[in-house]
Amino acid sequence: MRRFNCTDAESYHKAVDDGFKVTVAAPHLVPAECWNYLCYKVNFAPPYNPNPNPHVNEWHNHNPPPGRSMIFIRV
Repeated sequence: MRRFNCTDAESYHKAVDDGFKVTVAAPHLVPAECWNYLCYKVNFAPPYNPNPNPHVNEWHNHNPPPGRSMIFIRV
């Protein structure tokens, strides 16, 4: 969430750095879309990519992720 609220390069870099720490500590808790947003550029700062290989494709290469089951509900 902090990454979306940034208004300058310093807070943006801090939010991205902290976000990547979460992807390492608990990758199963980070949705793929949020993971991707850590790599997207913003208009107010130069491109920042502290982790050139965030491994999102290694974690999110299954649908659903390993160990999860899909439940289908008919409406």
